[in-house]
Amino acid sequence: MVSLCKLISAAFALLTITCSSYAETVTTTCGESKFEVQMKNEGGPLETKFDLYGIKGKEKKKLFTLGAGNFDAACLKNKSGKAMLVFQSDCGGSVCVPEYGIVETDKLSMLLTPGQKNKSNAKAAEKILGAPVPELSETNEKFCCEVKKR
Repeated sequence: MVSLCKLISAAFALLTITCSSYAETVTTTCGESKFEVQMKNEGGPLETKFDLYGIKGKEKKKLFTLGAGNFDAACLKNKSGKAMLVFQSDCGGSVCVPEYGIVETDKLSMLLTPGQKNKSNAKAAEKILGAPVPELSETNEKFCCEVKKR
C-alpha cells in the first residue's frame, strides 16, 4: 500500500509542475509597414497570448489578439503582387480549424479577421489573395511564431 501512495504522490507532483513564463517580440517588414507580434506565456504551450501590431511611421495600431492557441504569420503577395500580412490562428487542439486574418499593409486595415469560433474562413482568404492560402507554419515567408518548448 505504501508503494501505491508513493506512486500517486509522484504522479501528482508531475501533474503540478508548471512551465516558466516568457515574453518575446518578433518584428518584420511587409509592404509599406512594419509588423510586431508580442508573445507572452504564463504556463503551457497553448497558454501563449499573441498581440499583433502594425506600425506605419509613428502610428502603432493593435490589429489582433489571440488569447491562447497557435499563431503563424507571413508576408505574402496577392495575385496582383501586392504584399499582404497573412496570419493564421487556431485553438491548438486536434479538432481545431485554422482561421485566417489578412492585413492590407499600406493602410494597416484588416481585410479579414479570424472569427475565433473554430470555423474555417479559408475560402474568404483565398478570394482576397486570389490563390489558395499556404499552410503558414510551413511556408518560407513565415516570420512568426514558434511557441517555446520547455
